[in-house]
Amino acid sequence: MSLVSRYFFVSLSLITLSLSVIPNKFVQISSALIFIIYFIFKQGLSKNVISKTLIIAIYLILIFLSQIFISDFIEFFKSFSLSILFFIIFFSIQKVVFFKSVELKNAIIFSVVLIIGFEIIQLIEVLVFNSRTSYFLLDKYSISTATDAGRFESANFLGLLRPVSFFHEPSYLGSVLFICLISLKNLNSKLSFRLITIFGIILSLSTLNYLFLLIYLIFSVKKKYYPAVFIIIFPFFVYYSSFFFYFFRFSEIFQEGTSGWARLVKPYIEVLKEINENWAYFGRAIGNNKVIHDNSFFLIISYTGFLFPFFLYYIYRYSKKILIKNKYIILGLLNLIFLNGAIFTPESTFLVMILISSFNLKINLRENYNKPL
Repeated sequence: MSLVSRYFFVSLSLITLSLSVIPNKFVQISSALIFIIYFIFKQGLSKNVISKTLIIAIYLILIFLSQIFISDFIEFFKSFSLSILFFIIFFSIQKVVFFKSVELKNAIIFSVVLIIGFEIIQLIEVLVFNSRTSYFLLDKYSISTATDAGRFESANFLGLLRPVSFFHEPSYLGSVLFICLISLKNLNSKLSFRLITIFGIILSLSTLNYLFLLIYLIFSVKKKYYPAVFIIIFPFFVYYSSFFFYFFRFSEIFQEGTSGWARLVKPYIEVLKEINENWAYFGRAIGNNKVIHDNSFFLIISYTGFLFPFFLYYIYRYSKKILIKNKYIILGLLNLIFLNGAIFTPESTFLVMILISSFNLKINLRENYNKPL
């Protein structure tokens, strides 16, 4: 594949994560999915990756067989296939990169400019022309179920209509840009490009992404400046603590019916109910949850049950070289998990590819990965 083709392929995959390149009523066929399939066929699978993924596959199959009479095989097969695809890429990308550092950095920067450019166009359309046409321009290809732009109104900013750019939801837009931000930092891009990406995240008006952005900025402060930053910020935090908790809507967590409650407390109740009703103490058959969760943290718990801590240890054991060496990778993964109820999809898998590849290229350990595609 030529350099121009690779640029185009990665950029197209990034900006069309919420779009299906082949419109149909059954399954989303995104550029990200096509890219992943190309990656697997081009690179192949090592025995190490196959063995790690096989253990997860066997576990998921055993859980399904134990609940076969109360589970839908078609739903299991679809979710199982996508989950195995996720773990194949997750384990593979720790040893293989698909771009050289400069190439990946430029592809991400180009995508970010397009994404934020469309963001700004939507804001201008709403604020200046009082129109919402651009929000539904891509409806024919989008996975969005929104029929009214009012769904995108901000709770914290006086009902201001939040931009979605090429995506289906403002918080997903912020999450994609956040992964791009971490990747650009790992790839040592110019500060100006990272500031532009931060500007795009701010424009998304996504409260949870603001929280992740705040953590990112704290992480970015050099350790020698920690005492000075603490002395400066702590008094402001104490004085404005009530505003801080209000803005990030922490007070909503235990208020039934609020967004915060729906993201954290409601899924917990639903997962416990799902496990108890189906006697699924070691996990529910994948793809057979009665409720669609807003974040993937509770989704993973429902699939692993009381073995959730062992699942975390398994992932950590075979990923510790990546997880320990770069706190931004953990931050990016947590962002994808808590702002996305579909972590085991080709689109989230592609974002994980970008995230981990950027770190591999940062450390540039020749023994840690094979040659780019």
